[in-house]
Amino acid sequence: MLEPPTLATTRLDHIQANLAAIRGRVGDRRVLVAVKANAYGHGAVAVSRMIEATGAADWLGVATVAEALELRASDIELPILKLSVARGPEVEAAIGAGISLCVVDEASIAEAAEAAARRQGVEAELHLKIDTGMRRIGAEPADAVRLAELVDATPGVRLGGLFSHLPVS
Repeated sequence: MLEPPTLATTRLDHIQANLAAIRGRVGDRRVLVAVKANAYGHGAVAVSRMIEATGAADWLGVATVAEALELRASDIELPILKLSVARGPEVEAAIGAGISLCVVDEASIAEAAEAAARRQGVEAELHLKIDTGMRRIGAEPADAVRLAELVDATPGVRLGGLFSHLPVS
């Protein structure tokens, strides 16, 4: 039998050890692990299950609503943050699955509030993304307070937090 030309082995115990080292550095602060892109090829469901079972992190981050829904369908209950803005029908699905949504401007706040939260009779959790230099997505720092106040004044939503991305890729 021929061996495959390449082989990737995911060591969940190594990922857990890395996360333990991060916890050691950040103390009691909450830790979000990005499991987008199938946990960067390591298996999003398997990595997320390990994280949830061991308490290695507090949140999961995804790029798409489909990724978040896959985790929910696999009985992952940790909080999940969609790291980019959701639009259209995916807003409804995300809010229905208890996914926290990223907002960056008035339109994303209004769409999250009006498109789904009221219809579903729930309060949607929003996280304000601030652009600190990557220039890919996020509100300008000068707009952050105004947008946070807008979330606060919008029925059906609440500001769960804010986040950014490292300014250098």
